[in-house]
Amino acid sequence: MHTADQVPVVPAQRPAERTVLHGETRALSHMIDRLSRRFPRHSRATVAEVVSQAHQRYDDSHLRDYVPVLVEREARLKLEHTTTQAAPTQEAPWGPPRAGVRVAGGPRA
Repeated sequence: MHTADQVPVVPAQRPAERTVLHGETRALSHMIDRLSRRFPRHSRATVAEVVSQAHQRYDDSHLRDYVPVLVEREARLKLEHTTTQAAPTQEAPWGPPRAGVRVAGGPRA
């Protein structure tokens, strides 16, 4: 019981959880901005939806420190995948790579 002059103490983890969630919200907003600039072929709404879906996968995670990093990686990979599927394939002007030569960022031949 509390007397009139005592103030109940709120557990320390509640304000910390709010701070983390606020920090995540801010990080997600910046992430959507970055990914929208990086993938201009996708609308901002599409980027936001991909980020939201990736973020939902971590709803039950107790360790929240790396959630924004994991979400951005997952969203970037999905956006890259959908961009490469939607983009027409073009050979480099100098022709296809020779067997055994690896083009930077490309698959191994």
